[in-house]
Amino acid sequence: FCMKQKRRRWAYRLYLMLHGICLLIVVAVIGFVFERVALSPALASELHPKKSFMVTQVEGDTGSAADMPAIDPDDWKLQLVNQWSPLPDGFDVDVVEVERGYQFDARAADKLRAMLEDCRDAGLQPLICSAYRTHDYQTGLFERQIEKQKAKGLARQDAIDAAGQVVAVPGTSEHELGLAVDICALDYQLLDEGQEDTPEYQWLKSHCTEYGFILRYPPDTTEITGIIYEPWHFRYVGKQAAVYITSHNLTLEEYLQQAG
Repeated sequence: FCMKQKRRRWAYRLYLMLHGICLLIVVAVIGFVFERVALSPALASELHPKKSFMVTQVEGDTGSAADMPAIDPDDWKLQLVNQWSPLPDGFDVDVVEVERGYQFDARAADKLRAMLEDCRDAGLQPLICSAYRTHDYQTGLFERQIEKQKAKGLARQDAIDAAGQVVAVPGTSEHELGLAVDICALDYQLLDEGQEDTPEYQWLKSHCTEYGFILRYPPDTTEITGIIYEPWHFRYVGKQAAVYITSHNLTLEEYLQQAG
């Protein structure tokens, strides 16, 4: 009789144990399902970064390539100039003065004037420190940069290579193209990364696309553009291209490559 009682107690305990395990499993499943249903994809992604969620693309999503403007390979606004794509021999451009003796491509000078005027209307003091350059002027800048690099102890060829990342080699500068402008703050006229902390740069970065300009050499793109990060160098490409390039975090090189 005692043996039977013990067996019944063990059977009852086993039943309770199995029942408890089943309840825990049910609660866990319900909790998981509730989490997946109740959380939006964005919030769930923040709480569980290792999970991936399918998000339906909506109109205006900057990740879409559908809004890429059609590109005319002969479009003067999109002419690529860098160390791998120099200006053609005998290149010439019609320039006009924008202000203080600084010149710009006559076809886009009004856009530059408007951008500067609106920036000043916002209470800021943008200052052009370089715009169109002749080939001879660019050559002089490059030679002076070589001397600076040599003063650091670099051999001539190494100094040339280093100079080319700071000042474009003559014939490969956008300033010779007439569509590039260097803009600094009146109270901070150093062309270094500190320029990005000025209110003038912050305004230009936020509004330049409205006038057809892009920040030409963004951070961490030297391998693509051949030039160091320059928070003062803006390039005119036209409004459509400027909006697309900036919203998709592209360089001009990448934009033209995407277009095929």
